Amino acid sequence: MKTTVKKLKQIIRSVILESNYGYGGHEGGTMAGHSGRGSDMPLPKERPSKQNWFGFKEMVEQGDIEGATDFLDAIGATDPMDQEAFLSDAIELTAGQLAKEWSYRLEQM
Repeated sequence: MKTTVKKLKQIIRSVILESNYGYGGHEGGTMAGHSGRGSDMPLPKERPSKQNWFGFKEMVEQGDIEGATDFLDAIGATDPMDQEAFLSDAIELTAGQLAKEWSYRLEQM
């Protein structure tokens, strides 16, 4: 029996639909744990740039604790224990290390 290209495409399409595999071969039509199309996925949280962490570090070094906590509130670090940890870390760590630490904590949330 000879199969045409059109018939082969139809067979492949039906097998894919029946197997319930979605985008990228992820079962159930999910991508990175989110179901639906890419446009339906939540936007990633905005991460402050390293330059902003330089400003945060400068505020802590100059004693502007209110400005530093305002920065932490703006990026979503509203827990007082996290704020205290970042304020104390700002003296010892570089701006790049602070940015990496914040990225790590975002992944843990």
